Amino acid sequence: MTSKNLYKLSPSLSHLLGKSELTRPAAIKEFWAYVKQHELQDPGDGRVIHPNQEMKDVFRVEQISFTQVMGLLSKHLEKKPGQEKHACDIPAKDL
Repeated sequence: MTSKNLYKLSPSLSHLLGKSELTRPAAIKEFWAYVKQHELQDPGDGRVIHPNQEMKDVFRVEQISFTQVMGLLSKHLEKKPGQEKHACDIPAKDL
């Protein structure tokens, strides 16, 4: 991982995943590893996640759909100082 692609994780996400800095792809990978390790996917529809209490404390939701994952993670990823912002780093509400 190059330092220019690293994001600082929020304290709550860092505690959940056991990492303090990750790239976006690595954060997604770690998120899904956590989901699978704790068997949080809906058995009938793998696109739906039923968060355990630790995950609920981080994301403040009762259920997560596959399409929500990146948006929820983005709220907990902070660019390290000196890194430039890209359009994909700006929340849609701020565009």
